[in-house]
Amino acid sequence: MDNKITIALPVYNGEKYILKALQSIALQSMKVDNILICDNKSSDNSLNIVKSFAKEHPDLDIKIHINPQNIGSLPNFNKCFELCGTKYLLILCIDDRLKVNGLEKLLNFHKENPGFAVVAGNVDLIDENERLIRKSENKKTVIFEKGQFLELVEETNLWIQVSAALFNMDCTRKIGFWDTSNIGGDERYWAQLLKHFPLSIISDSVTYQMVRKDQSGTKETLNFKEKIMHFETNMGVSDYETNPYRRKKMKNLLKKWAASQCISIGRKLWKYYGKYSLSIKYWMYGIRQNPLILFEYRFYRIIAISILHR
Repeated sequence: MDNKITIALPVYNGEKYILKALQSIALQSMKVDNILICDNKSSDNSLNIVKSFAKEHPDLDIKIHINPQNIGSLPNFNKCFELCGTKYLLILCIDDRLKVNGLEKLLNFHKENPGFAVVAGNVDLIDENERLIRKSENKKTVIFEKGQFLELVEETNLWIQVSAALFNMDCTRKIGFWDTSNIGGDERYWAQLLKHFPLSIISDSVTYQMVRKDQSGTKETLNFKEKIMHFETNMGVSDYETNPYRRKKMKNLLKKWAASQCISIGRKLWKYYGKYSLSIKYWMYGIRQNPLILFEYRFYRIIAISILHR
């Protein structure tokens, strides 16, 4: 099997960001074999930008797939998996940017460790003006052997940035793609892969991840029931652990993570959106998941800052 790589971009009304994403692919230190655009019925100028870019870069093999209707975000990510015809796949969110040698670093690790389902890198955070917010530092390469679910949660809380992950499709095709029935299907997918194959996160930062005010995560938090279902479903991943002690520890870690997330979500909803009652609902859920948070200084500081800001 060859080592060809596809970089797929799931697109919906991304005219503001897609050109920079494409440019980051063209500037890679190694040539990309295929660029796959999975368009979710965009109504803006996204496709014209792609077509213009393709004319300017005839050396790049750019394929465009247009869904007959908007199928939703996660199903469109799955469409990237389905249409990939190469051994390796990286799904680049259109507002993220690959570092010049990011892809090469991920592929080199795959070549040295051919049985890994996913090799991911770390990310640096940028704002909408592409100014650096936070640089990934003092990281080490972490390897998760098959079945090390607790270790995965301890290190990542089930969060790995998709735009920094290179999939070995020989592995991925054997177990299927993302669960689209609930929010956050990508988070549970890492554990699903780990049932069958090892994973790794290398020490290097390979992607710039953009932090935007209008990202879908903010919209999701406005639906309290769906977001709580997301947390509860992720906690169910602890059932993958067969050892009772490890299973309990893993679930407690996921509860603490959910509590921490709820405190932060409540702060944003109070401070930036004036959703006071919704903020309180998130804070109360967080306390129920981890009552010890009431003894943390950070908890009271966040609430005080939120209230005083208004």
